[in-house]
Amino acid sequence: MPEQARAPAAAAGDHGGAEATSAVVASTPGDASTSQQVIGAALRLVTTVTGESISQEEYEDNTGWLQCYGRKHGRTSPRHPMDASDAPSADHRSAHSATQPSHEAKAQHQNRPIQRPRFPRLPKDDIKVVIRPRDGLNVARISEATLRDSILRAAGLEQELASTDIFRANQTQNIVIISTALLERAVRYSRIEQIKIGEKTYATRAYVTPPEYSVKGVIHNIPPYDSPEDIARSVVYSRNPTALHARRMGQTNSAIIAFSGSKVPYFVYYRGAEYRCYIHKKKHEVCSACGKLGHRKDVCPWPEDAFCSVCGVANPMEEEHECVVKCALCGKDHPTGDKQCKQRYRTPFVLKQRQWRLQRSRSQKRDSSRRRRDRSVSFPRLPPVDSSSQKYNEKSSKPQRHSRSKSKNRNPDSAEAAPLRQPCSTGTPDCTTQVSWSAKASQTARAGAQTHGIHIRAKQDHEQEELQSIRAILDQVLAENRHLKAELAQIKRSCTPATSSAGTPASHSFEENPPRSKRRAEEAADSPSQESHQMEQLEQRFKQGFEELQCAVNSLATALANFRETIDLKVTALEFKVAQLPSACTSSPTPPPQVGPIRSSLFPRGHGAPPYAEAVQLSAVQTASDHHGARTRQTQ
Repeated sequence: MPEQARAPAAAAGDHGGAEATSAVVASTPGDASTSQQVIGAALRLVTTVTGESISQEEYEDNTGWLQCYGRKHGRTSPRHPMDASDAPSADHRSAHSATQPSHEAKAQHQNRPIQRPRFPRLPKDDIKVVIRPRDGLNVARISEATLRDSILRAAGLEQELASTDIFRANQTQNIVIISTALLERAVRYSRIEQIKIGEKTYATRAYVTPPEYSVKGVIHNIPPYDSPEDIARSVVYSRNPTALHARRMGQTNSAIIAFSGSKVPYFVYYRGAEYRCYIHKKKHEVCSACGKLGHRKDVCPWPEDAFCSVCGVANPMEEEHECVVKCALCGKDHPTGDKQCKQRYRTPFVLKQRQWRLQRSRSQKRDSSRRRRDRSVSFPRLPPVDSSSQKYNEKSSKPQRHSRSKSKNRNPDSAEAAPLRQPCSTGTPDCTTQVSWSAKASQTARAGAQTHGIHIRAKQDHEQEELQSIRAILDQVLAENRHLKAELAQIKRSCTPATSSAGTPASHSFEENPPRSKRRAEEAADSPSQESHQMEQLEQRFKQGFEELQCAVNSLATALANFRETIDLKVTALEFKVAQLPSACTSSPTPPPQVGPIRSSLFPRGHGAPPYAEAVQLSAVQTASDHHGARTRQTQ
C-alpha cells in the first residue's frame, strides 16, 4: 500500500469505528499517472461507517455522479471527513448563503419578477443527493421534519451525525434534495430504496447530482456494447483534462459527460476517436399521467386519479369530451413536450450565466461612457476671472490635465463636484443668529463665484458676437468665390469651341469611318460646346431685339415730346388772343360757355394732359370765338 494511502487507513483505524470516516488521498497535481494510481488505491480501501464495512462494489453501486467529487484537482473527496462539532452549522451556512448571494442570483433577481420567496443557495462544495419518491407520495402534504426523520431511519444514520445536513422538499418536482458535506453520508443516502412514513412504505430512487462547479455535455453514437466502466475509462483520461465522469443516457447510444469548470469543450476524445460535444439541455418535465408540468410520471403525486394526457380533463371516461391538442409550453397544436416543440428544452444554467454577464458588461459600458462624457474634453473647466476668493483662485490656477479615460483614484461623485459646504448644520438652533468667520468667508466666496459667472457670461456673449461676424464675412467670401468660379467657367466655355476649331486641322477633324463607341464619345464631348454656342446665339439675339425695341421707344418718346411742345405753343397763343378781346364781351348777359383758360380747368399744367385733350380744347375755343364774333357783328 502506498504511503499516501496508509495515513487515511491509520486515521480510520484510530477512530475505531466510533463515527463515520473516509479515506482521503493526497496527490501531486503535476504527476497525472501517480495521482491516478493513488486514487485507484484509495478507492480500493474499505470505508468504515459506524462499524459497518462498505466494499468497492457497494461504493460504486447506485452512486451516480459521486465519482466526480473525487476527481476535482486530483482529490478523491471534496472535503476531509469531520465530526459534527467541526462542521459548520446549518444556521450558519443558510445565513451565509442568504446574506451573500452570488452575482448570478442578483442578476436573476433584477431581470425576472419574483413570484415567491426563493430558497437560500445550498453550500457550493457540498454533495447533493436527490431522492425521487414513488407510489404516489406527495411531499407537499408531509412536513419537512417527517421526511427528514424517515430518510435518516432508512439510511441508518443518527440525528446527531446528520445535524449539519440540509433537507429540502421541492414541491414542484415532487422530490427531496439532501446536501451533505461528507462522502460517506452521501453514499448512505444514495443507497436508500424505500422510506416509511407512518404505516405506509414508499419506494424511492436516489442518485447523486454532478458537482456545482461542473457542467455537462453530450456525445452521440458511442458503441452499444461498451459497459459503464468502459465508457468512464474511454472519456476520463489525459486527452480530456477537464472530464470528471461519463455514463450512458438510459438505453441509448449517447453518453453524458461532466466537465470541471464552466465551459463545455467543442470536441472530446472517446478512446482517441474525436466526437462533437454539445451542451446538455434538460427537458421540461411533463407528466404523462396527469398532463401537468413540473414532474414526471414516476413521481406523480396523483397516480390513481384519471386524467386525459392530451387536454388534462379529469375522469375522461365518465363524460365524453373532445380533446383539443394544444402544447402547454408553446401553445401550438401538438402534444405537450413533443419532439417538434421548439420550447421543450430548458435554457442551461451556463447559458443563463453568460447572458447575465453580457447584460452586466453592457450596463457597465453604458455607465462608464456616460461618466466619460460628463468629464470629457468637450466640457473643460473655465479659468476664474474674479480674484475675490484667494482659495478658489489658487485651486483653479493649477494646470488640469483632461483625459478621455476614467481615473481610477477619482470618483464622479467626488468633492470637486459637490456643492459648497454650508456654514453650519441645519439642526443647530443658533444658525440664523450667529455668523462665524467661516460663514462670512463662504458668503464672500459665493459672491465671488456669482461675479465670476457674470464675467463668464459677458465673455461668452462677446465671443458669440465675434463668431457671428466671422461667419458673415466667411459667407460673403464664399459667395464671391462662387461668383468668380461661375464667371471663369463661362469664359472657358465661350473660349473652348473657337480654340478647338481653330487649332484642329481640316485634314484631321474627323475620320472617314470611326467606330461607334468613338462616335458616341465624340458626340458626348461635343454636346456641351454645342449647347453653350446655342445659348450664346440666343443671348445675342435677345440683346439685339431689346436694343431695337429700346430705340423705337426712345424715338416715340421724342416725337411725343415735340408734339407736346407744339401744342403748348398754340395754346399759349390762343390764350393771348382771348385776353385781348374787348371788355363788352365780358359784360354780355349770356357769356359763351367755357371761355377762359380751359387748359387750367380741365387739364391743369404740370399734370401731363394727353395730346387729344389739347386738340379738343383748341377746337372748343375756336368755336366759342366764332360765335362771339358773329354776335358782335349783329349788335353793331
